[in-house]
Amino acid sequence: MIQSLAYFLILESKSPVSRFPKWDHLHLHPYGKNIPSQRSSGLFSQIDEASKMAFFKCLAERRQETEYLAYDTTSISSYSQSLKQVKFGKNKDHDPLPQINLALIYGEKSNLLVYYRKLAGNITDVKTVRQLLQDLDFLKIHQIKLIMDRGFYSEDNINDLYKHHYKFLIASRIFLKMFRGFLNEIRPDITNRKYYHSSTGLYIQTFPHPWNYRELKPRSQEEVHGKRRMYTPFLL
Repeated sequence: MIQSLAYFLILESKSPVSRFPKWDHLHLHPYGKNIPSQRSSGLFSQIDEASKMAFFKCLAERRQETEYLAYDTTSISSYSQSLKQVKFGKNKDHDPLPQINLALIYGEKSNLLVYYRKLAGNITDVKTVRQLLQDLDFLKIHQIKLIMDRGFYSEDNINDLYKHHYKFLIASRIFLKMFRGFLNEIRPDITNRKYYHSSTGLYIQTFPHPWNYRELKPRSQEEVHGKRRMYTPFLL
């Protein structure tokens, strides 16, 4: 039943599930017979959060150990007035509608989904990483290498990534104070031939530098400070 409904939702993406009986007459599908609207609603209600996380855990175990995981969010506009997570937020499609956000993790080479989570439409990208790290701990995904765009960049997020000992590549804005000094240093010769990488067609310079790490201990509320190694590449 789940497979048949999945086929229907993919092939008839603009049709409500109530039109499944008509679709059933015209198509072969795994269940092989009609699924009434009430039956499909009952099936969807059985798929709770625990079931989804158990499924994601199985997906994570099948993931290639050498593959990078890419993390991103997308927004879906909605006319719904009953879904609690539909809120006005930063609409990426510029629709004048409230939205629901969808966080995704997928294999960078295979493009296969590993995990997703629905989020309220008014939650910004930068606030989703902490929930992501909690879910990754539950899924027991090891040797993680996360790739994120600059919408996820914040001091708290980077400190959390260091705290969990995750390897990550994250874009940042060049006007940040800690990067302006490096940029001024390389500006005169950034297009020097020795920095050109033919495989990417880019000029690249990388600076190793310490990150001012801080962590708040949950029990004692003591703030711990330290240094962590970071590499900052500049690409042109």
